Amino acid sequence: MKEINRTTMKNNFFMIAKIILFITAITFIFTKQETLDAVAVVTGFLMFSYSPLPFKYKHATTFLALSFPLIGFLTFLASLNIWFGLLINLIGIFFVTLLTSQPFNYKLFMPFILLVIFSNSGIYSGIILSVRMVFLLISGIVIATIYKKKHPNTVDKPSLATCLIANFKKVEIRKFSIKLTLALTTALFISQYFQLERGMWLCMTVLSVTQLTQNDMKRRIGERALATIIGCAVYFLLFHLLVPSDYTIILTFSLAYIYQFLDTYLLQTTFNTMNALSATSLMWPTTIAIETRVLFLLAGILLVLIVYLIIELPKWERLQKLTN
Repeated sequence: MKEINRTTMKNNFFMIAKIILFITAITFIFTKQETLDAVAVVTGFLMFSYSPLPFKYKHATTFLALSFPLIGFLTFLASLNIWFGLLINLIGIFFVTLLTSQPFNYKLFMPFILLVIFSNSGIYSGIILSVRMVFLLISGIVIATIYKKKHPNTVDKPSLATCLIANFKKVEIRKFSIKLTLALTTALFISQYFQLERGMWLCMTVLSVTQLTQNDMKRRIGERALATIIGCAVYFLLFHLLVPSDYTIILTFSLAYIYQFLDTYLLQTTFNTMNALSATSLMWPTTIAIETRVLFLLAGILLVLIVYLIIELPKWERLQKLTN
């Protein structure tokens, strides 16, 4: 848990209030279809206010300004033809993750990949492309402007192209980018082919458990599985047994507020599970939502493991030859 005192309690309260107000305003101005995209944009606002990209200042601001509307447009093109979409996602996800995966602990690729997932999740509801493009264009420009103010020009960083080539030469970064690209593109393909309403749950599992090292991947799989089970159980207990339905909104806001103090993946994912189930409460019965959440968890983990075996299998074969 993060430190809890009067200052952090006040700051976190205003932070969650601002986020909710922003998403509500976006939903009102640009229609409900941009609610999920707004979450990715908020992530970009917060992340790039504090974390600089690993390449030149001018390249970074241009990249931020253009990447958000470009992802929105490419997502739309990908929705027109499932096989063309497969190619677009393969190229786009690999490029973004390879470029922004160093330093890995910062996970600078997160806002962009979230936007890919969320934008794909909205293509089945009949999106209005012009509305999405205006929103993402404005968002990209605003994030680039914030970045420009927060991170003064530096001359010691490489160009975007140099950074891309350097990351490609790093075996761990290259392998991570390939694994995430293959697993996430497959998850998006499955979601599009079967038009899964909550296909983003499958994609988010893939994004979460795909890690740089094998040990991190194993740990993340175990923690996500445990957190999902705990989150489903606690959600059912709170929302259906203990707290009256009249207080659902207050409970949801309280969970979002408490989330601000959590600093471990296990607890964060537990609360994310409860929030995700709460978001589906008006569309699905609780039992179906929980079953779907668990099913997509297992499917996402299986998908990541299959991709891991494909990428790492040659290494295993060499090891077997040496031990025989």
